[in-house]
Amino acid sequence: MAIVRTTNPNDDSMDDASRRKRESSEAAAGKGPARAAGKPSARIERARTAANRSAVATSGSSPAEFLRDTRTELKRVVWPTKEVVTSGTIVTIGMLVFFAIYIFALNTLSESLLGALGFISQAKP
Repeated sequence: MAIVRTTNPNDDSMDDASRRKRESSEAAAGKGPARAAGKPSARIERARTAANRSAVATSGSSPAEFLRDTRTELKRVVWPTKEVVTSGTIVTIGMLVFFAIYIFALNTLSESLLGALGFISQAKP
């Protein structure tokens, strides 16, 4: 996940020391106006890297290699604890019950209101 800076780089409320510090860090990272001509931006580099990854992934990998890579990736996963799964399940079931009751109440209320106004008949089969 990327961190996004929400300040305006041309913001006049920034003091000179902060502006110089930001500009020097951007220059060191290859960003901003100090970026050398001809050097691609980080966004272009990420796009190229992603394209290379997809080309490498589809370049005739064997099923055994795929399974080995999958197992390796699954070892890196941080699995949730039992308490986290239980609390998430309880919240999900609670929200389902809440919205079921809410929709039932709205349906009953609108049916009663429309029946009282004469738009629908209230006769139940």
